[in-house]
Amino acid sequence: MDRLKGADIWHIHNYLTPSLVGMNKKPPTIAQFHSLPRLGNWQQLMKFADKCYTISQPLQEKEYSLPSLPNMIDPDEYYPVKKNTKISIAFAPTTRFPTSMVNSKGYHEVRHILDSVASKRDVEIVWIEGMPYEQNLKMKARSHIIIDDVVTGNWHRTSLEGACFGCVILNKIRKEPFAYANLKTLEQQLLWLIDNPKTIERIGEMSRLWVLQEWHPIECVKKYTKVYHEVI
Repeated sequence: MDRLKGADIWHIHNYLTPSLVGMNKKPPTIAQFHSLPRLGNWQQLMKFADKCYTISQPLQEKEYSLPSLPNMIDPDEYYPVKKNTKISIAFAPTTRFPTSMVNSKGYHEVRHILDSVASKRDVEIVWIEGMPYEQNLKMKARSHIIIDDVVTGNWHRTSLEGACFGCVILNKIRKEPFAYANLKTLEQQLLWLIDNPKTIERIGEMSRLWVLQEWHPIECVKKYTKVYHEVI
């Protein structure tokens, strides 16, 4: 609490805690909204903050109608590891919501597709669910292909992790460095990639290069410091 009182800026994420409201003096305050659907008392936080932002992901920008700041990741900390010869496909669903929901990743649909792919090709399916974050990352790093969001047109931190690890990242959005897929095309896309391992290697190298050149924290942090200087 003493650190909060002595801070030059408050940067608050998603929702407002009562202890902040009750403090006698509020420094310049930035609110940043990540979550879909919106969480808790986000409206109170919007009113409480001097400046509001979301994160630089398509659905967050659309939902909140706010300027965005990048979700930070350090490729020097998240780096590629040696992968097995056998191609592995990872999926890390965070919810089991149906595809009609804004935060769905197509839990049941993707499981069915991966079962079908495994019946047609000799691949490893890496299903990542309910695991500690460190184990989650190790499993992603060893994978060749990562399915992030082939339902909503959004992408998430999993995509940034996959880019750092030099994986092929599948999303329902046509944007570098992602490979496009939706629920209708996912199986065919996976089969094609499995049959073209050199393409997997090439796209993985491009993914890693993209995060180094386009999403490196040395550059991303400049956007934050600019915002901090503007609010003081």
